[in-house]
Amino acid sequence: MNKTLWGWAIVAIMTIGMALPVQAASFKVGGTDFTLGGSVRLDTGWHFTDYGDVKEGAVSYDLDDDGTDDLDFEGLSDSDDFFLENPGDSRLFLGAVNGKMNAYAEIGIATEGLSTRHIYAAYDLGGGNSLLFGQTWSPVAEDSPAQVLYYDNGMQYFGDLYAGRKPQIRFEHSQDKMTLKVALQEASTEFESFGYSTEDILPALCLSMGFDVDNLTLAPSLYLQTYKLTALDDTGPYSDDIDVTTYVLALDAALKLNEATLSGELWWGQNVAAAIDIAAGGRNTDFGMPALDDNVNGQDINDVNSYGGWVQLSVPIKPGTVACGMGYQNADVEYEGEGYESDVSTWGLFANYTYPITTGFSVTPEVLYINYGDAPMKIEGGNDLGTDLFVGVHFQYDF
Repeated sequence: MNKTLWGWAIVAIMTIGMALPVQAASFKVGGTDFTLGGSVRLDTGWHFTDYGDVKEGAVSYDLDDDGTDDLDFEGLSDSDDFFLENPGDSRLFLGAVNGKMNAYAEIGIATEGLSTRHIYAAYDLGGGNSLLFGQTWSPVAEDSPAQVLYYDNGMQYFGDLYAGRKPQIRFEHSQDKMTLKVALQEASTEFESFGYSTEDILPALCLSMGFDVDNLTLAPSLYLQTYKLTALDDTGPYSDDIDVTTYVLALDAALKLNEATLSGELWWGQNVAAAIDIAAGGRNTDFGMPALDDNVNGQDINDVNSYGGWVQLSVPIKPGTVACGMGYQNADVEYEGEGYESDVSTWGLFANYTYPITTGFSVTPEVLYINYGDAPMKIEGGNDLGTDLFVGVHFQYDF
């Protein structure tokens, strides 16, 4: 289904949905209580793209068979486009509760097809303890700003650390105003290299603690994973094994007052992109990746540090809510030589107003500006990767 037909299909569903007197459907089968619902989303507006110094196309870095990083040009040019599209996160869900056991499944509905967003079961152990098995949100840096255009990304790639939805085993403990989450989840191995195989992959360790003190909430979290790149040959320039270790420390916080809510996130880590996608929207695909050490012919890596964060102010203005915020992230380059930047960064700004039309249905006009910064490799004529400006409206119907 093309984007125009997909957009009209979503509009039709929203129109029908607004006429319904109820939201999610609840029913009982035997001793199990079921809930069926979903969310339909549509974005429309104008997208202004400027590729900066690289007018012939977006820049990416791919590791060639010779062990060197080369620039690839995709043949893109500046554009001014109208868009009408599913942002990719419309969904349907089914929840079930039977005694101390509950289960949840959610599928995503995008233009490209269906995907599994969540599928898990959790058991209440009593005393504020529970155990979860399956795929759902990573407990690391769980909060995100309310930015909705650009595929509902919530400032991902421009300050927000998004650890994704991963298969995991998770233990939770809640007591008074404190919540502890400990998870072993499927590791990611985004950093690979020619001449090596990826082995000894341990589960990623995720840890978070949430504190609720009066109007202030704090949620520090930790992500840690490691794996080995094992050399395929025991002689020659690529004969040493390489350990790839990622760790991230994050802090989410929110101050909730009657007049407004101030929220934000800070994070810092090593080799973050080897485990978590922080690449700047595809224009700089190795943002935060480890760098091969050329001094030892690729037998080791230079660990790359990166950091970022965002801040948001949301104010209730009847009947809706205004939200405005900004995000920023930075990464060391660690490639040696005068042809590289010492560090690269991306950032963005947004402002929107979420206006409730009826129960479950809202409209959010938004302005979003994002800056991709510079390419790590300096290019003759400049290496500015350009900007994107979105001016549009996000429609959302939750049922």
